[in-house]
Amino acid sequence: MDKEIEQSYRDTIKRNLAIISQELGNQHHLILQPSAIYDMAKAGLSMQSICRLYRIDTNTLTDDLNLRREFDRGRAAIGSQVRASLVDDALNKDMPYAKIHLDKILNKEDNVQQIDVTVTSKPLETINTEDLLNIIFTDDSDGHDTSN
Repeated sequence: MDKEIEQSYRDTIKRNLAIISQELGNQHHLILQPSAIYDMAKAGLSMQSICRLYRIDTNTLTDDLNLRREFDRGRAAIGSQVRASLVDDALNKDMPYAKIHLDKILNKEDNVQQIDVTVTSKPLETINTEDLLNIIFTDDSDGHDTSN
C-alpha cells in the first residue's frame, strides 16, 4: 500500500510538471528572473524541476550567483514553513510523528538503541499470586514493603 501511495505521489508531481510545462508553451526565450526562481523554490520545486521548466542545465542556475541566491532564499522560506508546521503539529495538535521528529532534532540523537521485548499470549499466568502481591505492595522508590 505504501508503494502505491508513493507511486501515486510521484505520478502527481509528473502530471503537475507536465501541465506547467504545457502552460509555458513553446516559449524558447523565457527569461530567468530571480523573483520567479524565488517563488518556485518557495513553492517547493527542486533545482532540477525549475531547470527542466526553463529547459536549461542546472549549471546555468548554480553559476549565476543572483539566481542561486534567490533559489536558496526560496528554499529557506519553505524550510521555515515546514519547521513551523512541525512545531505547531507537535505542540498544538498533539501529533506523534511531529513530536518524535522534533525530539530527534532537539536531542540530536544519532545513536540507535536496541530494546529487547518478550511477548507472551498470557503473561499474568506465568506469575504466581504471591509475586503479584509483592509487586503491588512494594514501594518502587526504595524497595521496602508498604503494606504496613
